[in-house]
Amino acid sequence: MPAAPLTVSDYLTYRDAIAFARSAHAGQKRADGRAYLSHPLAVLQILRSVSPSLPYLAYIAALMHDTVEDGQATVQQIRDAFGDEAADAVAALTRPRRPKGIGILEHEQTYLDQMAAANEQIPYVLLIKMADRLHNLETAHFCAPAYRQVLLDETASLYLPLLEREEPHQTRYTDTYRTLLNLLEQSVESYR
Repeated sequence: MPAAPLTVSDYLTYRDAIAFARSAHAGQKRADGRAYLSHPLAVLQILRSVSPSLPYLAYIAALMHDTVEDGQATVQQIRDAFGDEAADAVAALTRPRRPKGIGILEHEQTYLDQMAAANEQIPYVLLIKMADRLHNLETAHFCAPAYRQVLLDETASLYLPLLEREEPHQTRYTDTYRTLLNLLEQSVESYR
C-alpha cells in the first residue's frame, strides 16, 4: 500500500516532532542515500494511510521511533518535549544494546517481548513497529544482500509469529493491527 503524502496541514501538525527527528538524525543517511528523516516520515505515512484516526501521540512516536536507538536523542529529551506517553512508546521501540554472551536471535526476541509488554499499556507500539518493519522491507533492496536476508529471516521467524500471537490481545485498533499484519505477511511473501 503506497503511503499517502503528508499535506501542509499534516506537516504543521507534526512539525515539532519532525524538527526533533531531523535534529536527532542530523547527518545520517539511509542505505538508499536519502536523509534518515525519510524513514520516520515514511513510517508516519504508512500509519496514517492505514488509520488516520490513531491517537496523535502514536504519530508523534512514529516520527521519533529511531531517535534514541539510531539517532542522538535521549528518552528524557522526548519526555521533556512531548510527554511521558510518547517517551515511553519510543523507549519501548528502542532496541537495547546486546549484552556480551547473548546471541542475536535471543536478543531480538527479548526486544520483541519488550515491545509486546509495552503494547499492553500503549496499544499502538506494535502498530509503529509493524509500519517500521514494512518500510524497512520496502527499502531492503538498497541494503547488502546478507543484511536483507537477515531482515527477512528475522521478520519471518520472529516478528510474524509474535505479532500473530499478540493479535488476540490487541483490544484497540484491531482493524489497523490486522491490516498492518497482512501487509507485513505479504511483504515477506513477496521476497520468497
